[in-house]
Order: sequence, then structure tokens, then C-alpha cells
Amino acid sequence: AVVLAGVASLVTWASLRPPPTPTREVTRFTIDIAREVGAGAELLPWGESLAVAPDGSRLAYLARDGQGSRRVYLRELDQFGSRPLPETDGSHSLFFSPDGRTLGFGGPDMTSTWRVPVAGGPPSELGQTDRSVSAFWGMDGRIFVNTRHGVWVLSASGGGAEALPSLRGKQVHQILPGGELLISDRMSHDDTIEIVSLESEERRSLIQAQANWARLLPTGRLIWATGGALLGVGLASGGGAPVGDPVLLLDGVEEQALSDNGTLVYAPSQGRGDNEIVWVDRAGRAIPVPGVRGRVAAPRLSPDGRRVAYAIQDGPASWDIWILALDRATRRRLTFNGRSAWPVWSPDGAWIA
Repeated sequence: AVVLAGVASLVTWASLRPPPTPTREVTRFTIDIAREVGAGAELLPWGESLAVAPDGSRLAYLARDGQGSRRVYLRELDQFGSRPLPETDGSHSLFFSPDGRTLGFGGPDMTSTWRVPVAGGPPSELGQTDRSVSAFWGMDGRIFVNTRHGVWVLSASGGGAEALPSLRGKQVHQILPGGELLISDRMSHDDTIEIVSLESEERRSLIQAQANWARLLPTGRLIWATGGALLGVGLASGGGAPVGDPVLLLDGVEEQALSDNGTLVYAPSQGRGDNEIVWVDRAGRAIPVPGVRGRVAAPRLSPDGRRVAYAIQDGPASWDIWILALDRATRRRLTFNGRSAWPVWSPDGAWIA
């Protein structure tokens, strides 16, 4: 069965927990999507398809029912059963308002952003951006929308959207207290998670790591997701340099969401179409190549044998090309248009068609 798993506690890990911090009781639970939505239903973990309210009281998720209809479902965590939100067919990129009473989502055209009250009522459009992939709602009413090529900002009351030139090629992971943003690169060869102030344009690098999701906790710890793994590291006082090595918190995670009160909800990888790239020796033994997991297709080895280009699906009918450096097990994204597959290297390894 397709399930969601929840951990109702602040995300901590023993090796990094300072002794003075009181221990909170951890409550774990699972939500069976087939029981919640109906026979044949499945979760659609295609980037920000899970959202949990800031106070941890409710969960929104994107699912396809047994008849093939795709819409948003709302689940109050103190109640049984989920209910569909009307007029959310074909939506994506879920996010809550700071008070948890309104849900934002991307429209089926992939360029519009909408809001709908969780208590009931029709959705309303907030604005149009470039092709959107995720969004975050700030305390000041600004909504930051990550797109294929950068970040846009729009108002929660509507009135249009504008691109932020200073964040071209970046993606926002979190709006921090005081209005600073936790961001990382989308187009850089060397991925870095950093904090930026839009007012002063000051940037503070935290760690060099490839991340498709990241959060900075009130305890000063940084967690991020990459390749199906959830990792964490402690930071020096004031959001400084990492303290120690990153720690593996969870593995086999397909999608995750974290509330302000520490409720972590995640979808374990179910292997629906997931595969990996492997080396095969002369005896026929398959040896997995580390750093690659997901809906992977068309791997192509570079002429010098040091890199692999491959396509990976990150949304409905959305494919892009990534490059894996075999000697470092690090990867970077090459295309961002959602329509790229079947890579072919040039003879000198400098180009990909």
C-alpha cells in the first residue's frame, strides 16, 4: 500500500543533540492512501506534493484516485479520513499560509499560482509566473515561487508577479525569521546551500551540497534531501560553518514536508518505476552507481569514462538531463525545461546533444 509516514516531534539526531536540550517524546504514525482516498489510489510524489501546516495540525497531499482523477486531499491529523479540495484537479506544488488556514498550489497550466481556504470555498488565482515547481508563503504576505530558471515573487492578495533578477538560477527552500531566504543553486556546477538577504543582498554560505529540499531548524541544524536520502548537520552558533560530518537521518524518502513545530511527514520510496544505474562486470554482477535514484532513463557514459549523463523524471511528463561525476559521486542538473531526454555526448566530452 502507498503510505505516508509521520514523525510528530522536532527533527533531531542523537550525535548532534546538545545535552541541555530537553528530549521530546516522538510519536510516529502512517496514513494509508488507499484507505483514505479509495481502492486504487496512489500518492503522486512529484515535487512539493506534500505540505504540512506550520502548526502541524493538518496535511495536504496530491493523489490520483482509482478513476485516474488527480487532485489535492486534506487530512486533519487529529481526525480520521481525508477529504478532497474542490477545483484542485491537476494541481501541483502545495504550500500553506503562515496561519495554516489557506492552501496555495500551482495550477494545471504549470504557470499559475492559486490559493484556496481549507475550511471551504472556491480557489482564486494569484498570478502567473514562469513554469513553477514550488512556492513558499511569508509572514509579510509575499509568496516566493521557484521556477525552472529562478525565483518570482507575488502577493498573497493577488495583483501579478515579478521575477527577482538577483535570484536567477536559484531556488528558495525556506523563508527564515526576519525575511532572509534559505536558497541553493539550480544551475551551478557546485551546489551550495546559503542564506541571502534580499534587502542587503548579503549572502552566507552554509554547506556545499546538492539539495532538492532543505530546511534550517530553530536549533541551528540544517537538514536537506538528496537522492532519496534525508541528511543533517549541526551549524556553529549564528548559522556558521558545519560542525562535524553530515548524518543520514532517513533513507528511501521520496517526498517530505516539515512544519514549524517539528512534524515531519514523508512518503517512503515505493519503487514505482524507480531504478538505478549499475556497472556490470564480465561475470554479470551488477554494481550500483552511487548518487542516482529515481525514475532514471537513457544513461550515457562520457568518452573519458568519468561522467554519466542521464534523464530523470521529476514530474508528470517532465524529464531533464543530469550529469554524474563518477569519481566524486556528485551530480548536477544540465537542463531545466522539462522536455529533455536521451543525452548524447560529443566526441571530446565537452557538449551534450
